[in-house]
Amino acid sequence: MGGERIEQVSEEQIEKAFSLAWRHKSSDRPYHLEKFAKNNEVVISFPASGSIKDWYSGTALGDTKVNLKLFPSLRSIGNNEAAFVDKAIGKQKQIVFTGHSLGAPLAILATLWTLDKYLTPKSHGGIHPLGITFGSPLIGNHILSHATWRENWSSYFLHFVMRYDVVPRIFFSPLSAFDQRFEAISQLFNPKSNRSFTSESIGRDAAISEFYFSVMSNAAAVTSHAACKQMGSIDATLETVTNFIPLSPYRPFGTFIFCTGNGKEGKKIVVRNPDAVLQLLFRPVADPSSKNDLTLNDLDFSISARLCLQAATLIKEGKRNNEVRMKKKIDFVEEKMKELDKYKETWEHHKLGYYDAFKIQEDPDEDFQANVKRLELAAVWDEIIELLRRYDLPDELEGKTEWIKIGTSFRRLVEPLDISNYYAI
Repeated sequence: MGGERIEQVSEEQIEKAFSLAWRHKSSDRPYHLEKFAKNNEVVISFPASGSIKDWYSGTALGDTKVNLKLFPSLRSIGNNEAAFVDKAIGKQKQIVFTGHSLGAPLAILATLWTLDKYLTPKSHGGIHPLGITFGSPLIGNHILSHATWRENWSSYFLHFVMRYDVVPRIFFSPLSAFDQRFEAISQLFNPKSNRSFTSESIGRDAAISEFYFSVMSNAAAVTSHAACKQMGSIDATLETVTNFIPLSPYRPFGTFIFCTGNGKEGKKIVVRNPDAVLQLLFRPVADPSSKNDLTLNDLDFSISARLCLQAATLIKEGKRNNEVRMKKKIDFVEEKMKELDKYKETWEHHKLGYYDAFKIQEDPDEDFQANVKRLELAAVWDEIIELLRRYDLPDELEGKTEWIKIGTSFRRLVEPLDISNYYAI
């Protein structure tokens, strides 16, 4: 897990992003922009916040829709197409959005907006934007991870997580879990604060320690529940608890870089598997007194922790195996579709569409054979669709040209027969 590398970004870009993310400390300025002519690069940073109203909306956990009124900086980028983002894209500049703590979600949303607007088949093409965050809270559920993998955008989001930083884990907990403690603790998320969760002094402050372990207790419930589902087992106690206390729906996405030390010290472990990231958000910091590095070989992981990470890896492998298994059936699908295509051409030569011929059973023998092929094809595609609905196929499969092409051909050829069969009965 620690053998992966960051291929999309250079060390220099990371250092620039880190510097600007921490330099921008004024919430009065919606964003800070710097241009680097030498590298043909634009870096846009967003400020963090220590205000409780900026962290929680007061609604149900994870039940908030994006509202542009809450993100004036994002709205100004989106509505002013003649501004710097549009110009930078037009000039083929590398755009980097960055932020730390609560400024990071703004950087993520800005990156998503830019990808959606410019990185499309009809767009300029060329250099993609990057979203580089430091200590970012989670911002979406599993759908966000699924969507970014499907669009092949996941690698454009790089999230750095320090060893003791509680912010990436904080949305595992509902606001009710903190009562009145959050107001005081939230000041530690302010970049102007001299105290921080990223330092190894976490055990020296009673308030910080209490808050920290409250968050990690909730993180334990979320990761344990996810691990049980991955391994196909049921924890009766945990299932009972979830009936009374809703588990957080927030999940990681993108590429995570776990830093074992502070600043440039320690190792940097790159993890792209979102299920593994979820487990690592809890497991490595469960014991703040531990001095072990963040790799499976160095960490003194318990057997259960190793099993959880192994399950996350096996889930990914299982999805790939399912894709391979479905690909083996494509030859069968294409053969049956060719036979149905001949059936279609036959009736077109008779100046009677295959829809009408199938509906009135013009040739019972030929129509029967066509119906058999229709049902055989439907069985294969029903299996594929069911795997997709259960997220048992790779997330990126839905965006692959070969699958889109065969799926579109199937729909155009078989759907008329399905409709004809419905009205013939």
